[in-house]
Amino acid sequence: MNLKPLPLLILTCCIVFVGCNRPLGINNASSLLPNTKQADWADVVIGVNLVHPCGADMEYNISRETDDSIFITSDCLYYNAYASGKRFEAPLLTMFEESKENLTVQLDIVNNNDTPLDIEEIRIDVDKSTPDSTPRIFVCTEYNCSNTITFINDSWYNWKGFTFHYTILRKGEKFDGNYRYHSHINYFEESKRFNLLPELMKLGYDYRNACKQLDSFNEYLNYNPRDCQRMIDKGHNFYDEYDENQYYTMCCNKDFSQSDTLDRIFYPFEVTQEVYIEDGDTSISPFFEGRAELYGRLEFDNSDFSVDFKAQISLFHYCGGAGVGEDDRFHVALHANDSNYQLRYPFTTVVEPYGTEMLTLIISVPQASYHNLRFVFPNGNDKTIRSKDIFIHSINPRHYIIDCRQ
Repeated sequence: MNLKPLPLLILTCCIVFVGCNRPLGINNASSLLPNTKQADWADVVIGVNLVHPCGADMEYNISRETDDSIFITSDCLYYNAYASGKRFEAPLLTMFEESKENLTVQLDIVNNNDTPLDIEEIRIDVDKSTPDSTPRIFVCTEYNCSNTITFINDSWYNWKGFTFHYTILRKGEKFDGNYRYHSHINYFEESKRFNLLPELMKLGYDYRNACKQLDSFNEYLNYNPRDCQRMIDKGHNFYDEYDENQYYTMCCNKDFSQSDTLDRIFYPFEVTQEVYIEDGDTSISPFFEGRAELYGRLEFDNSDFSVDFKAQISLFHYCGGAGVGEDDRFHVALHANDSNYQLRYPFTTVVEPYGTEMLTLIISVPQASYHNLRFVFPNGNDKTIRSKDIFIHSINPRHYIIDCRQ
């Protein structure tokens, strides 16, 4: 990934983020520092706000604030659940892409003096930057890769490997806390797709018979195109695609034949309908889908950290896709592992008496890490002007996976 440094962006009246097609929102949490203990010019205030670019799945928030410090943490729904210590639901994705958000900070320099303030540069004093060694794996299942579960490596260090403990439940079964299957997976750089079809077949899933039924139905449609068109008009779809691993792929509507056809095809697993919730409204898909429920646990070789989850295994193919897109521009690049270093940038401006200067900085964090820093403004007034101490914890996953389901 080629990171692209940007020139510093000075704003005097509004906030603009290049590439977005609508104004940016600003985090309600902010910090205004009357410079008392930390600066010798008490009438200069440094405000710290967070700006969120459009469309990003992971955001940063000011989680806590004291008289002397501000605590900023990255906020991702998936990894909040992942680190909760409780069993979480791994997402079932239709299509996915990557959407990255760097930490974007707006600094408000408020001059409450009757003397102009001559700012000469901006300096970031960093006490310490420390890597976060928590092993992070994005666990998901995919419509377009049936009978599998996918692991995506979001860690920035080699976790050696993990043991995948799992149980697949038949229709009506309850998880009793014991795992039937155990598989060790060595470290991988990007992703690993794990084939569950052998275990599904051992549990009674007649994969070959399901393929025959699908082939037979497709042959019928080939010789009866009018019936095929009528079914398409009613929202029926069938796909008889086979990938290199021969994962069975299928999507269909239950009333195309006898009501028990899909129950027999996907026996002994569930036949269900997707439920969508958008803007408070609930809708149910017209398509019935074969699903198997999995309970799993990951135990890492070189860490005491472990994670419990459950997932819905897709038994058909949805005809999905994938895309990649991220915004890797930045103004300031923090170090991954360092201490007592400074980052200096030219920033010349005059803040008029009782005026305000706004400065937006996009901060690149190289990996999951912790940082303790402050913003300092050397000036021609020979005054010490600085922000509160800022503590940043960024999980910064290697991939920013978001579901693109329409």
